[in-house]
Amino acid sequence: MVKVMLDTSILIEFNRTGGGVYEQILLHAQDNKLEILTSSIVVFEYWVGRSMNDPQVQIVAEKLFQDVQIISLDSRIAKIAGEIERKSYSHGNDALIAATAIEHNARLATLNAKHFKNIPGLKIWKPKKK
Repeated sequence: MVKVMLDTSILIEFNRTGGGVYEQILLHAQDNKLEILTSSIVVFEYWVGRSMNDPQVQIVAEKLFQDVQIISLDSRIAKIAGEIERKSYSHGNDALIAATAIEHNARLATLNAKHFKNIPGLKIWKPKKK
């Protein structure tokens, strides 16, 4: 089974459109082809958005994350992220998200591939054409 790590951009797209890449990921997951993961950093990035002031949006967000395995930051991920940032492949939260994907041998699903360009060991998930 392939592990797919969601970046914040995938969840924002889904929230705004009701579809997009996350919808494709969900379809693959229903066929038991994918395990869906995300980083606790993604939860933070999502929750910090202005729209989260609305209690209804918070309810939708809770539902959005309920079927996703959330990976917490640990010292191993922090060290990998530090190396990624030190070598200027990515920075800040993106380095932490990339490090989480690498540590958990997951492919990263993102709409911002340029933020994750050339990071050694990071694989980007691309939907397969049906």
